[in-house]
Amino acid sequence: MKNNWQQEFYEELADPGQLTALFDCMSDVYFYAKNIHSKFVMANASILKLWGVEDLQSFIGKTDYDYFDKSLADLYVSEDAKVLGGETIINRRWMVPDNDGQMNWYLSTKLPLKDKTGKIIGLCGLLRDLNKSGKEFKPFYDLSEVIDYIGKNFRQQIKVKTLADILGLSVSQLDRKFKDFTGVSPSTYIIKVRLAAVASALLNTDKTISQLAFDNGFYDHSQLSRLFKSHYKVSPTQYRKKRN
Repeated sequence: MKNNWQQEFYEELADPGQLTALFDCMSDVYFYAKNIHSKFVMANASILKLWGVEDLQSFIGKTDYDYFDKSLADLYVSEDAKVLGGETIINRRWMVPDNDGQMNWYLSTKLPLKDKTGKIIGLCGLLRDLNKSGKEFKPFYDLSEVIDYIGKNFRQQIKVKTLADILGLSVSQLDRKFKDFTGVSPSTYIIKVRLAAVASALLNTDKTISQLAFDNGFYDHSQLSRLFKSHYKVSPTQYRKKRN
């Protein structure tokens, strides 16, 4: 039997088909939906199995903080906030742990869910396991060397020419290929990776903003603060207050 607030959530949806439309796009997916507070209200069997949950009812009402380390959950919920603000996220690369703590790469897609008046009341999302994917994810494999290089070296200064050389492409060819897959340029992607590392460090260390700027490839405190506020809509200091 559904909880009352869960039933109300379903009834408020303009079209319940919003929750299942993603299944028409692919066969092997990890599907879920959350309400405006980032609490799970729906999931398929694959998600439950992935995170070792016995049944759907025990999953409903939980959040990412119930299943993941705080630093990871902060990142997932931070992304939720953008979707709940109206943003659509398509095929973003995330590392997600399973029930045994094994980290695997997934592509994450999230869409906002609206009620009959057009108000956003939640989100739906799916994860696609890169290890189980086929030619549909060829663009990822084509760029995997570059993405892995960025992941290992983002704390240093990275030239786009260096990334292009890794794949034997011109800078313009890499830029076009990268934007087609990630939606942003290589330079912007590097900044996003650096900012994510800073966001995690703000919540889990006491390092100064200047030290975090130095540690994560930014020129100085000022550049980090400006880019961080542009991306997260709050200053690094304000973001750090979340951990209290």
